[in-house]
Amino acid sequence: MKRIIAVFLTSLGVFEIFSFMVIYFSNKDLAETITLLSQTSHLMVPNIHVLPSLGKILPAFCASLFITFTAGVALSLIICLVAMILVRSLVFESSLSSLFFLVCLAGFILSGLIFFANTDASVFLRARDTFLLSSKPGTILNDFYYRYTPYAARAINSPLQQQMKICRIDSEISHGSALNTLLLKSGWINIPNQSAATLIIEKDSEGLVLLKQAGKTILSVSMDDFEDDPVRYLKEFSQKTDTRFLLRSGCSVGLLVATPFVCFMILFSAMFFLYTRWTGHKPAIYLSGISMVALALIALSYLNPPVVSTDISTLLDAKNTQVRTEALRILYQKGGNMRQIPAYLNRPSNGKLIAEKSIAEKSIAEKSIAEKSIAEKYWLAMVLSNPYPKNIPYIKELIKDDALNVRCAAIKALSRSGCSLESIKLFKEIVETSPHWYEQYYALNAFRSCQ
Repeated sequence: MKRIIAVFLTSLGVFEIFSFMVIYFSNKDLAETITLLSQTSHLMVPNIHVLPSLGKILPAFCASLFITFTAGVALSLIICLVAMILVRSLVFESSLSSLFFLVCLAGFILSGLIFFANTDASVFLRARDTFLLSSKPGTILNDFYYRYTPYAARAINSPLQQQMKICRIDSEISHGSALNTLLLKSGWINIPNQSAATLIIEKDSEGLVLLKQAGKTILSVSMDDFEDDPVRYLKEFSQKTDTRFLLRSGCSVGLLVATPFVCFMILFSAMFFLYTRWTGHKPAIYLSGISMVALALIALSYLNPPVVSTDISTLLDAKNTQVRTEALRILYQKGGNMRQIPAYLNRPSNGKLIAEKSIAEKSIAEKSIAEKSIAEKYWLAMVLSNPYPKNIPYIKELIKDDALNVRCAAIKALSRSGCSLESIKLFKEIVETSPHWYEQYYALNAFRSCQ
């Protein structure tokens, strides 16, 4: 078992070097793109404030950890599995080692089935709200994730998924202006510099629009077909020029299966060594398996607290933050709006109503929001995204919140509450001045949705 652990750690270390190089060179390429686009009038994400970090080692290293601990863990586990099959004597040095691995694997599969049968995609948000946003260490880890994952995402995304893309439209195309508008909606910015473009659109003798990359024809389509459904052909172009598909798929497999299995095995091993103080090795293995399944059941019940009432107003009046957060989550999923429960908006989380009728609407929003938890404010912003004019003062207050998750949810909510000139100006200001890449991305999407 020690030898297989050594193989796992060695392969993980090699993959970390690979991940770092992928992101470092991706950052260098992005820096050149930002420098080029800074000479235009287009909004850029990331903006000029992120530019200095793209040439530094620390951001690239921190971002590479996300690829290493997802795709890297998945690949390392595959290498270990091959070693277990080909060199079984080096891995299972005794029947006890075989039993240890089999019980651990069975416990992981059973725990996974329990979660799969009783949860949905919201389990990730519930875990974030419960384990990360409710404590100082968890908040630090959450902020670390949102600060550095955009670097990793940029390195592994497909061409169409990139936030900032450069294209060049041949000046001979008669519909060049309309084509430019269509491409801009998908994030492709037209510039005259052909060497920097990842997408080149030209016109051939038959009147077809050619999508090229580095002089190579990727796709041919008529002008009329492209104008009717540009997204379809841009997706096809992206698929044919995507060089990061395997790495991106590895990250998904690692996030959903491989990394949870490694974490499960670490906890299983800790349980095993604890039980061996009082029992023999074989009973300790079985007890560890039972304990880990029981732990999964406890975590599941904690992430899905029983709802003691079906009345949303009653739940929002609870003193427990988790109950109020769950009520807001239910209200959002049902498509409800805060106009149904105005009393909740007009009081702080300690339950005391704001009695001063003469206080300005903005001041009421400030007082009612200030004391709520991060998770509660996040789901409040999500509920406020269901359009209702009187929500706007509360949304604008949430946009100024210290928590990045809350600000991003509030930006999205404001874009759904009507695109006033003031809101559009605010989105543009956030894109240009915010130091947070993730926040810029939300603001840019909001800005484009209002165009």
